[in-house]
Formats: sequence, C-alpha cells, structure tokens
Amino acid sequence: VPISDLLRDALTKGDIYLFSSCLALVRFCGPHIAAGQGGGLESVRGAIQVATNVLTLPVNPDATEKQMKTQESLKAECVSALESLSRNASLWSSISTDALPSVIQYLHSSVGDEQGEATKCAALRAVLQIVQVPSHAVSAATAGVVAPLAHMLSTRSASDEVPMLALEILRVIATNQQARQKARFLESGLVRSICVALGKCVT
Repeated sequence: VPISDLLRDALTKGDIYLFSSCLALVRFCGPHIAAGQGGGLESVRGAIQVATNVLTLPVNPDATEKQMKTQESLKAECVSALESLSRNASLWSSISTDALPSVIQYLHSSVGDEQGEATKCAALRAVLQIVQVPSHAVSAATAGVVAPLAHMLSTRSASDEVPMLALEILRVIATNQQARQKARFLESGLVRSICVALGKCVT
C-alpha cells in the first residue's frame, strides 16, 4: 500500500479523515514490518517523514479554536504513530534522522501544557526507545533534547510519568560519554532543574 503517498495527498487536500485512517494503519501495522518485505519498510519510512512535517507545522494565530484543536489532535496522532513505530528496530535510523529533531521541537513547545500530558509521555517514550542505541543518543543530545527535559523537570506536571521518563532519558545520555559531551548539562540548566525536582520530591 503506498501509504506515504496517501498521507501526503490527504494532508494536501485537507482530508482529515483519510489522513487519520492512513496514520492509524501505519501505527498498528508499521511495528510489524520487517526489512525485505516488498516496499513496506520504505513506505513506512515515507510516512515517518510526513508525520514529522505535521509536527513542525506552526500554529496560525488567526485560526479558530476548532482549527487549533484539529491541528493539535493531528500532532497527537503523529506522536502516537511515532511511538508505536519506535518498537520496530528496522525503523530506528529513520526515526532518529527524520523525526527526532521534530519530536524535540514538539517537546519544547509543549512544556507547561498540562492538557497534552498523554501525548508528551508518548513522545518521551519514543525518544527513550531510540536513545538506547549509542549513536542515536548522540544524535538526540546534539539536537538539544536536554533543554526541554530540563524544563519538564522544573515545571509542574499533572502526572509523575513525565519527569520519570525525562530522568530515564537523561540517565541513558549521561552513561554515554560522547552523548554526555554533546548534551552540555551545565549550560542547559539541567543540574538546577534536577535540584528543583529533588526539592519537590522531598517536600
């Protein structure tokens, strides 16, 4: 199925139903596609690129409340699809290269948004899956993942899952010497954020 082409066409035409249907197909089938099965893997990689483009769409300040909710809903669906696809090791390189910078940008923009906690957790779980590979941990650190994680630790969260996932990602990066050097923990304010988080736990 030329799923990436269908996604692009649906996005261009503004066909939200078709876009969501195709994305659901990618979300549930993509994790089970292996390398060498026809063109399935390449098609899913194309879908990752489309989902990445949606995540980076700017919010139109003149948009109606309904339009803004629709856009946020589409972004949430894309994050859920990426989280699901992150369980497929054959797609890790594509997610790291194409999606990781956009996911980090999304995390930046979602700091302090308590309504999007579930989507934020999904994005963090996808990042956590990817950074287990040392080279992808370096890519995440280079792309600036530490900054939004630091903000999340120092900002009030509606659930304990967000700071726990953030700390787990940071732990993986900290155990990788090359990633740790790229992360610039001191310059990003991470140490201060961890102190704030520890203080909250104590009180």
